[in-house]
Amino acid sequence: MRYKYVQIAAEVGVSVSTVSLALRGLKGPSEDTRRRVFDAAQRIGYFPAILNPKAAIILRSDRQGGELFEALRADPFYALVLAGIEARARALRLRLDTGRSPGDVGPYGTVCLGRPVTEYPDCPPGAGPVVLVNDADFRFDHVVTQDEAGADMAINHLVDRVPAGQGIAVVAGPGNHGAYGRRLKGAVAALQDRGRFDPTLVFSLPSGGCRIAYAGGAGRDAARWMLDRLAGVGGVFVYNDLAAASLLTELTAHGVRVPEGVKLVGFEDALGTPGPTVPLSTVRVDHASMGAWAVDLLLLRLMEPDRPPTGVTVGVSLVVRRSSEAA
Repeated sequence: MRYKYVQIAAEVGVSVSTVSLALRGLKGPSEDTRRRVFDAAQRIGYFPAILNPKAAIILRSDRQGGELFEALRADPFYALVLAGIEARARALRLRLDTGRSPGDVGPYGTVCLGRPVTEYPDCPPGAGPVVLVNDADFRFDHVVTQDEAGADMAINHLVDRVPAGQGIAVVAGPGNHGAYGRRLKGAVAALQDRGRFDPTLVFSLPSGGCRIAYAGGAGRDAARWMLDRLAGVGGVFVYNDLAAASLLTELTAHGVRVPEGVKLVGFEDALGTPGPTVPLSTVRVDHASMGAWAVDLLLLRLMEPDRPPTGVTVGVSLVVRRSSEAA
């Protein structure tokens, strides 16, 4: 350990004892010195530097309105991802924050939930290593889920239950959302592989933020679209559970029976999805692992600052409930 202190001391131009005090969060060094010592430790990949109590993992998100942690906990998808981040940070005794405080020596790194780092104007240089969650930008360390594979599971499940004479519709999320785009791609590919793809049975929401993606209006818009096509549709795959539950409610209100009339599968198995009268089949995402991996990738980046960006893809599983069972 001492040879690391010597290397840091030489780079910063301070004594080894000053480095020791700074990295342990003890009194003595100025805040400017602490920052320079910690930044040097990060550059050389000195892993024990993450134990510094004056540093934190910074969270950023495109979820707007109110305090960030509250906004994330109100989001059906990111509430569970945040729980995974918090559990991992708690186990490692790491601090989470939404920005740097005056006394901070520097962040461990920044976790961006939902959008590329380039779209965060308040994520400046010096924010430490960056990990993206649910966005596959290969310039950065990132964590995504098996969106295409999950859509493939859902479609093949529907194909096995919907007679060949009936179509299978796809309700796609906003096109500017990477995960929803991957789910659409997986769904279309699976339908093509099974000889069941009909481009007229794909309904896509306009590009927009999370409010469009999760708003109940998404299900209502899809329901209006579907009601004109019900005679030829026997199943529908929806990009997330909240929109699927809203669609189910609207169809039921118009006298459509699920699963007898139409079979329905969502995606995410996310916290916050209303409990529909018919339990919803879905593709379950391992949200907790996504959050844990985000923290782990930051720590790995601190140990190996020069390695190429790493992408982690967590698994999914099909959860079959009443909404897609045989009538």
